[in-house]
Amino acid sequence: MDLMMFKLAFHTYEAINYKSRLWKRRKEGPSSDNNFETMSNRSDETVMTTNGPDSDAKFDKIEENLNIKLNNYLMKWIIIVIYYKVTWIFSVLGVILPMMKLAKLGISMWILLPQLKGEFFLYHLIEGYILHFEKYLLLYRMKFGSACTLQCAKFFSWMLGTFLTGISQECIEEILDISENAISKAEEELRLRKIEGKGDNRRDTIVIQNHNEIS
Repeated sequence: MDLMMFKLAFHTYEAINYKSRLWKRRKEGPSSDNNFETMSNRSDETVMTTNGPDSDAKFDKIEENLNIKLNNYLMKWIIIVIYYKVTWIFSVLGVILPMMKLAKLGISMWILLPQLKGEFFLYHLIEGYILHFEKYLLLYRMKFGSACTLQCAKFFSWMLGTFLTGISQECIEEILDISENAISKAEEELRLRKIEGKGDNRRDTIVIQNHNEIS
């Protein structure tokens, strides 16, 4: 069990590492990673070369495979966390029912072994509950983030009004630059929300809408 958990953690780290290198390459260009000659999205799969005139197409294919792998790993980790949170049920039932330790081991193998894809069936079995929890989690995060941001803005306004006459001209100019940058980002966000017709949270609303469609 520990060996399979270590292997899963290694593959997850490997996929995240390759994903970050792909982002860096797309942002800074091919010369940003001179050691990025060959790669594989799993250590037990054939290595894919990224040299040649069609290297961009190969990188797109690798990135697509990485996205699939990362989704599968995330699904597996969610099921593993939930499973370990409910393993006490097997201990309680083991007092009155035989073979519970064997059943616990069998379910663990079913989840962890990639050939059996047990996490896929379990995830889709409880997907509705996960999305329902995620909906309320995003709503509370939105409220918490809004309250913290508003209080920080009020505190900044109070600090500026209190110490404005005692700060340097360079500090005032830097504050103006920061304020203009923040205002431009806020205006752009409002513009995008008006275009997409989403009033509260442009990103979190997508998940909430998907939850409502499934429900």
